[in-house]
Amino acid sequence: MRADVAVIGAGIIGSLIAFELAHYDLKVALIEAGSDVACGATRANSGIVHAGFANKTGSLMASLCLQGNAAFDELARILDFPFRRIGSLVLSKEKREEKLLFLKKRGEDNGVEGLEIWNEERLRFEEPNIEACEALFAPSAGIVSPYEMCFRAVLWARRNGVSLFLNSPLREARLEKNAFRLIAGEKEISASYLVNAAGLFADEVASLAGDDYSVRARKGEYLLLDRSEGNLVSHVLFPLPGETSKGILITPTTSGNLLLGPTAIISSKQDKATTREGLGGNFRKNRGDSPFDRKIQGHRLLCGPACRRRGGLRDLLLEEVPPLAQPDRDPVARSHRGPGDREKNRRTAEKKRTDLPSQGNSFVLPIQGNSFSGGSGNLPLRGGREKGDPRRRSRRGDLPRWGEIADPGHHGALPGGDLPGVDFDHPVRRARDSPRRGQEKRTGLGAPRGPRHQDPSMREVVVVGGGPAGLAAAIAAQESGASARVYDRGDFPGGILNQCIHSGFGLRLWGEEWTGPEFAERLLAQALAAGVKIFSRHEVVALSPDRKILVRSEEGRSEISADAAILANGCWERNRGPLLLPGTRPAGIFTAGEAQQWVNLFGFLPGKKVLILGSGDIGLIMARRIHYEGAEVLGVAEISSFVSGNTRNQIQCLEENAIPLWLNRSAVEVHGEKRLEAVTLARFEGGERVPGSEEKIFCDTLLLSVGLVPENELAREMGMSIDPSTGGAVCDQARTTSLPGFYACGNVLQVHDLVDNVVLEARIAGKSAAMGLERDVAKVVAFTGNIRQVVPQVLSKSEEAFVFYLRVKRPVEGVIRLHSGEKSLFERPGTFKPGEMIEIPVSREKAGALLGPGEVVFSCDG
Repeated sequence: MRADVAVIGAGIIGSLIAFELAHYDLKVALIEAGSDVACGATRANSGIVHAGFANKTGSLMASLCLQGNAAFDELARILDFPFRRIGSLVLSKEKREEKLLFLKKRGEDNGVEGLEIWNEERLRFEEPNIEACEALFAPSAGIVSPYEMCFRAVLWARRNGVSLFLNSPLREARLEKNAFRLIAGEKEISASYLVNAAGLFADEVASLAGDDYSVRARKGEYLLLDRSEGNLVSHVLFPLPGETSKGILITPTTSGNLLLGPTAIISSKQDKATTREGLGGNFRKNRGDSPFDRKIQGHRLLCGPACRRRGGLRDLLLEEVPPLAQPDRDPVARSHRGPGDREKNRRTAEKKRTDLPSQGNSFVLPIQGNSFSGGSGNLPLRGGREKGDPRRRSRRGDLPRWGEIADPGHHGALPGGDLPGVDFDHPVRRARDSPRRGQEKRTGLGAPRGPRHQDPSMREVVVVGGGPAGLAAAIAAQESGASARVYDRGDFPGGILNQCIHSGFGLRLWGEEWTGPEFAERLLAQALAAGVKIFSRHEVVALSPDRKILVRSEEGRSEISADAAILANGCWERNRGPLLLPGTRPAGIFTAGEAQQWVNLFGFLPGKKVLILGSGDIGLIMARRIHYEGAEVLGVAEISSFVSGNTRNQIQCLEENAIPLWLNRSAVEVHGEKRLEAVTLARFEGGERVPGSEEKIFCDTLLLSVGLVPENELAREMGMSIDPSTGGAVCDQARTTSLPGFYACGNVLQVHDLVDNVVLEARIAGKSAAMGLERDVAKVVAFTGNIRQVVPQVLSKSEEAFVFYLRVKRPVEGVIRLHSGEKSLFERPGTFKPGEMIEIPVSREKAGALLGPGEVVFSCDG
């Protein structure tokens, strides 16, 4: 290939250089050694846009920082990446601190505008969770999503003629006559100009071209807190720099999380490992000098460690070279095209330029890495909820393929007409041995019927989520006289069921076994027949207490109103972050649900030698599934002394296939560079690691099955009451929540073990929403002993029969009792296990008794 300019490195610097060059009539090659863009420091930094007061006055860094800061507003407008000017604060524990005054003076000398010293009163008003006496406020500081910025810049550049070469490490760079001859991967490229934007590896690229300098690498570790903690602070917070340390900063992210850190350790360029001692030790060491309130220091870690990479040359290298060319210098003066005119070249390019669609209108960026390692850390920092979702970014190239799944099934026109926004050719797979493939039997949930007349006086019910809970709730609401609409962010209704091709669904509801896709299709057909409107690829991004609902789709954003809203948006899997699992960050670590998608929907195995951490139901099911497809399942490690999943799955998935189960064992470190090579397991007793019990298990894949968490960010943002024992909303018998007009059901309320129970609960919520039932709390339900959770948590004044759902903390053979005051209403002896939901039916008579005097309490002996 012949290029005018070759840019080495597709991180934030290289991507923005390519973006700028794409404005001109030039042939540009963007060359990246990794399998995706933003694979280096761009995906592992704090994302802070600095104001410019910390840099030495008169330095090149001071000048560039000020110019770069000012450029962000226009760049964010053009490229539509997340960016917010939230301001920064440098905090001091002393009044009239000279260092603050010095920083303010230096910032003003550098040209930073709006700098202020805030007193304690102003600081307490703006940041009530912070303990400090004074602060330097810089309003121009901001936060950005650096990897999304990089993606958008590369996408813009590609749409305007820049060629992108991934998996192309530079092996040779030789100047021949008036051009560089480059060997990058398997490509040979000739370029008039060579731009080195290789980050930590810039010295290695320079040495190939005959230059000689070195880059020293430093590693930093952060703690990432969940979005539920994101409102603890409003600004980027810096402690006052000390003599030997800058201390620990706290910054919000554009995804709504909080970052705490970093450490600073001299390390090798390839070292991306995190450690238990990293930030934890540094945080404890600096705690006495930190101005941060204990309220923040004591908050739970929800998303775990991140690793930051950065070089150590700073201004030293920049100021040793001649001044950089000014922006108005002719960009092609020395290209093979000969001298050119800047404006002429820009006008030529403008005629061909293609702008990007808005982020609100574009869910998938067509920059396709070809492996799980490529870009695997580049999705928004959402606490693991969406990272690794193969529907968002496809990375399959390093996976052994076992073949397409036979007979994808047929989705014809379902009763009720077309489904808005849904492609019926979506690759929902049924089990290859499904005994009912092609049958059209459809019963249950009421007889199918055509769309009913939409009376304008009907209550409008909006359901968030199109999984089994959402579909069943919408059917119940529609059949109870409401007009129901379902908004689902997925490509196809049915939620998790679409990837659960094993049988076992529907026995309780319909008396026969169905696969997950069959169960979902059955619900979908009945929803359409009942007249429910279903909108796929429509994500609810915000709710307000007055039931205003903000929806994002491929057509943009829109706001709708409803008389009632039902939360049925399911749960997410815990990933590596919350486990604080130290070690390197190779490809090959997935949640069990991610692996289930790849195997069942796309026909790819995640690996050949698989270790499973945690004994949740999805992990047990995937142990059997991967075993059936020829991979070696080394074993299932569980930190507890008992299995956390259903006993049925333990027997059918592990014992019947001779898959080892290791209780009281858990992972303490992962090993491997590009791909996982081994996991160190250790024995645990009473939750404490047993010294000397470590054992290295050699594997290429680690599947995590360590728990499900109800996805309640929308509810938390509205101030809805959340039960810490379930992670879901506090509800009554009718599934009403603490906010009028809001209802909840399914796994967003409590994690169920059977989808049949999800449907039964969703029917309650749908009917309640259609009838406009409101909460009238008469009692709070308490529990003691071995009881872990109870739903419903409160009782409204109603004498209708209902069901309590309970879980226990640990396996026990004993008696569950229900008391109302001094009166015993229920006793059930038996063996109870944490992985199995316990149902306690309450008759109309007992429902009335529960509303009598005295406290309602569950207990479990044994």
